[in-house]
Amino acid sequence: MTYAVTPTAAQGYPLTIDCPWCRRILPLCNGQRTVSEIAAALSLPAQVVLKLVQGAAGKGWLEVPGEAARPTPAPRKHEHYRALQGELSILLGEKGRQLLDDALRMTRLSPAQLTGPHVADVLIALELLLTREQAERFGPQLDLLRETYAG
Repeated sequence: MTYAVTPTAAQGYPLTIDCPWCRRILPLCNGQRTVSEIAAALSLPAQVVLKLVQGAAGKGWLEVPGEAARPTPAPRKHEHYRALQGELSILLGEKGRQLLDDALRMTRLSPAQLTGPHVADVLIALELLLTREQAERFGPQLDLLRETYAG
């Protein structure tokens, strides 16, 4: 299954794209890549990318073929951990990896046990590890991560 960028989005991406993940996904939607290939390029679970692509399509940023509703394979072991680790590294820099590991210990989960439903708990634990200033600064992004993985 492939996705093609609509002319509106292809012309410099409108400023109304407020989703940082959509801004990273749209350039990869060239009409030739599959959801799995886009997910691999971004180190995200395929199910998360599918939800983001469908959300972007709902807002008119992408053209989605009819077979987009086809289910994606179940996430592989550690996939959520690696994806979350990548997101937190982008968001928090080098400390992101250590904070994720500390948050996993707080929730008594191993990377292999981290699944979509557990991500919210881990992100709450991570938020408790942040300074007040960091929590206020990164709160909206962490909320968006929780929503993405909850879907």
